[in-house]
Amino acid sequence: MVDWINFTVGVETFENDDCTISPDTILHESEKLVPVTPDEIMICISRRLQGIIGYGVSSMLGYGQHFYDQSYTLGDGWGTVSVGGQNQTVLVSLSGKGIAAAKDGWELRLKTFLEQSQRARITRLDLAHDDYIGAMYSVDKADQDHTDGLYNCGGRNPRCEYRGDWKNPDGKGRSFYVGNRKNGKFCRVYEKGRELGSPSSDWVRVEVEFKSVDRVIPFDALIRPGEYLAAAYPAFGWIAEHQERILTTQKETQAGVSQAIKWMRHQCGAYVHHLVQLLGVDDFITKVSRDDKEPKFMKLPHHGLAPASIHQVRYQPPPVNLSAAATAW
Repeated sequence: MVDWINFTVGVETFENDDCTISPDTILHESEKLVPVTPDEIMICISRRLQGIIGYGVSSMLGYGQHFYDQSYTLGDGWGTVSVGGQNQTVLVSLSGKGIAAAKDGWELRLKTFLEQSQRARITRLDLAHDDYIGAMYSVDKADQDHTDGLYNCGGRNPRCEYRGDWKNPDGKGRSFYVGNRKNGKFCRVYEKGRELGSPSSDWVRVEVEFKSVDRVIPFDALIRPGEYLAAAYPAFGWIAEHQERILTTQKETQAGVSQAIKWMRHQCGAYVHHLVQLLGVDDFITKVSRDDKEPKFMKLPHHGLAPASIHQVRYQPPPVNLSAAATAW
């Protein structure tokens, strides 16, 4: 599955857009918005992304990222859009949460959009495979495969790095890295379940981060991620299928619930026990529970839960200085 993507397109992709002000309103031809200013272009970008991934730009960050002048938030903090500078390009970054929240079929829609856009390219693409029970792969198998040269793609055996306690595993998870993240390909094999707080979990994630440093990342990888991940190293020949993200999202939520219960038992268990005895379950829950804030691990990413996008608010064009216009004329 795709676990992260950054892509850029030329700003001229949107400059010629015939963006209507609201996707829910049919406007007169004279009310069409032809983007000129950065804000107008961002409205067009937001509408395009809404159609592709199911949600658009929700707010301005107030600062720029990745050497761009200004960045905006996508959805409920699921990604960013950056504009200004950088050879007049627009950078869109979607995190794993943003991809989990995307509307079904986003991969093909994005591929089509990139193929039709000006100066489009994928600058980062993370492909991942989850082995929930550790039946096919493990960090120890990855270590042995590296020793056997199965991470060698036609040159010197790439460098490797160990993270976590390998001599005396402590249940917090181990990671095995191959390559250099500054280069075009970097691999992580790690104990995902234990990293999320389940000491006995056998859940292993295989992940490769591709960057457009010394390679062109094909748009086709969006719709055939399993094949491109399998081809990344000889060690991954067993990976071929396209994996659905929904099960991974459920597993991550379950891990979050387990961690919350573990924390509450350790920090508050004794108080809970005695207060329940004193007050009764219903009275205790009424007195201690609150609904003004949702725990982060309970916020399931879904495009239907995204905040309103900026293009869904009727655009008010800036006032025209008629005196200045008349003088110029």
